[in-house]
Amino acid sequence: MPGPCSGPGSGSEHPGGRSFQRPLNAAASRTDPGGPQSLTETSETHCTRTDTGTTQITCLDMLPPEVLLKILSHLDPHSLICISHVNKLFHQLANDDVVWHRIYMSEFGTSKARWSVSTVEERPLQGHWRKRYLWQVAGQEVDTWREELRHTNPSTGLPWETRQLGVSWELTVSQSWGSRQTQPHSHAHYYESTVVVCWSGPFPHYQHIHSLQLHASHRGAPRSTALRKTSWRSMLLKLDMKTGTARHLGKDRLISLVHVAPSFIIGIWRGHSQVAFVMACLHQHLLVERSLLGSPASPYSEPPAPPQATRWDLELSLRGFTLRLLLHGSDGAEVTTLHFHRLLARPGGAQLVELQAVQRWDQSQHQLLTGAVQLAWRAEPLEGAVQNCCFLALTLLDGWRRPCWCVATPACLRPVAAWRHHRWPDYGGEPVAVEHSDGGGRVELQLVRLPEDGHFLLVALTLHVPLDTLRPHLGDQHR
Repeated sequence: MPGPCSGPGSGSEHPGGRSFQRPLNAAASRTDPGGPQSLTETSETHCTRTDTGTTQITCLDMLPPEVLLKILSHLDPHSLICISHVNKLFHQLANDDVVWHRIYMSEFGTSKARWSVSTVEERPLQGHWRKRYLWQVAGQEVDTWREELRHTNPSTGLPWETRQLGVSWELTVSQSWGSRQTQPHSHAHYYESTVVVCWSGPFPHYQHIHSLQLHASHRGAPRSTALRKTSWRSMLLKLDMKTGTARHLGKDRLISLVHVAPSFIIGIWRGHSQVAFVMACLHQHLLVERSLLGSPASPYSEPPAPPQATRWDLELSLRGFTLRLLLHGSDGAEVTTLHFHRLLARPGGAQLVELQAVQRWDQSQHQLLTGAVQLAWRAEPLEGAVQNCCFLALTLLDGWRRPCWCVATPACLRPVAAWRHHRWPDYGGEPVAVEHSDGGGRVELQLVRLPEDGHFLLVALTLHVPLDTLRPHLGDQHR
């Protein structure tokens, strides 16, 4: 077996039959233009530059691959994955099947997983045991979450307790000149249909923010040492501040709120452009899948629904559909929770279906909102609340109590012109409205601020839902 000083271009033979090629030294790389990679293409880990300008090989480059493999065999899976990105040599060593087979056997070892190779054709492909270990980890975690979250709320069709996920919500802020900062959430509040996640500063100036990325980061179950150290990041949202839609939401004496569609709120100190905090409102529908099955670079996409029959009766098909409305703040307080069992449906034009849950002329359907409509914020050591702002969550359920259209967004109560009609009851208060448009659908709430106590009365609620979203659920409960 060649020693560590057998020449710059020599390789070392691995006991399993594979050879590991070392990078050439600096002199050979500079003098042989037709040879292997140049010095600039090899990793900086192997070479250091002295004060005189000469390049020297570090002690790691002098060690045989057998010794390096022995050292790497003491690392946990998370460290092995990280060190595999150092350079080509460590990438080859850290993906060695002998090391990963030992790790796999220590965690999930069974008689069926024995490595018995009788012929060259039966030899596993390079990286087989590493891929098998990662798939086993992912499958075990998904099975665990499915077992814990299989019980759903019959009213919302959503899991009872999504906080059992043990997820850390990470926000990555990219600035215009390329710098990035990532930080976990400071606090989160779980509601019946949504999760509100908050991040406190320090953040850059609002004008300097180029993009926002939201990831769900999860570490494995505590019963497994390896899984505790393995972290998986699944992208939930990625927004470009230059091309995204942003609008003013509200303000108080200290903070001005900016709504960045679809789900972000950015709090900016008034009189400055410094960002104080960031909030995000996430609907719990498919939140488990989005947190587990996405990748660090792209979010999870729901599989397409199977094609359905195109002939159906609108009124008959929508019987059994229900609507869940939730208005809440950001500190755990709820404004109201309403459940509508009767929805008046009619074609809305442009491939939309109009659903009326509360009609303006029917006084028996009007609902009083007893909670305070405000959005609390906290940026240590200060805190406050912006009036007439809250989070709006809508969940449309089919006859089998399966969510078919969901909305979770910040909302602001804006004054509108008074409604005048001889059939409409007159409450003598200030009319306000909440409007939201996203993904082809629209939501409109009409409210009246009662002059007696300042509470709001919901007098109209109309949805315009995309027909393609409803089509897989139309008539399904009558089959």
